[in-house]
Amino acid sequence: MIKLAFLILFAMFLQFNSFSIDQDGINKTIKLCQSNQEQFKASGLTREKYNSFCSCYIKGLFEDGDKRKEYESIRDNCLLFE
Repeated sequence: MIKLAFLILFAMFLQFNSFSIDQDGINKTIKLCQSNQEQFKASGLTREKYNSFCSCYIKGLFEDGDKRKEYESIRDNCLLFE
């Protein structure tokens, strides 16, 4: 899962110039996460749980606007609900 978190963060940095993005940008990032077949398979989660994790994780990163949260804490919180 740590690999997944790093991949998501890397993808966000490539896609966006800053952490200040709109809802459309957040949705695109969620879809980018959900479409990553390699990470889905590596996660060991069901498709439904993986998609839910992506949504929870990405929204957690941006829920405070520009204030970036500790990604490991967000990841762990999202996995608790799986």
